[in-house]
Amino acid sequence: MEWYNDYYLLGIIWGLGGWVESDNVMVFRHKDKHFIEALNNYFDKGIYSQEVKNYKQYVLKVYDFEIDRLVKMGWSNRSADIRELPLISDYKDFTRAYIELHSKLDYSTRYRRKPREGKYRALRLRVYGNRELIEGINRVFNKYCGCTLKTIQDLKLNNKTFYVAYASYKEIENIYDWLWNKKSYNKQYWDDVEEKFKTPVLLLE
Repeated sequence: MEWYNDYYLLGIIWGLGGWVESDNVMVFRHKDKHFIEALNNYFDKGIYSQEVKNYKQYVLKVYDFEIDRLVKMGWSNRSADIRELPLISDYKDFTRAYIELHSKLDYSTRYRRKPREGKYRALRLRVYGNRELIEGINRVFNKYCGCTLKTIQDLKLNNKTFYVAYASYKEIENIYDWLWNKKSYNKQYWDDVEEKFKTPVLLLE
């Protein structure tokens, strides 16, 4: 299968790839070796590691990458002002890869209906990226997972990074049920999801 027809691989390319025009090379970097190995299984160019800000980063460089084909699918470099979802027929595998790369499942503080009853912490899923791309994921989850359309939030870092947040347990469950595919996934990410689902609510004193 070609990389552009493997939508999980395409999601990694979309989420990590940086085109260096001066060197005519596509560069992929990430601290989780899973994503770089998944790419190297196809491109077979060799991986190397480097130390960056007190953590190890894995790197893959592809000099004969078909950048024109990627651009025709709607891709733009990670530093671009506008980035959108690719023009593909099915978004499940693509979105799973992107969520594994650029989302965070944690807990947010909630307050009970009566203030005297105290507060608690419950699961929250946030997905990060360029505004247009996040708007696209917002629509995908609305269409396929029954989630209500959310207001996109500004991370207030660089005017390019935004996020969409889901706080309903049912919506979060629907998202992960729809995304799951045992054929291609990041085990570490999904092990963490499974562990958090065991305790969806944390009671606070």
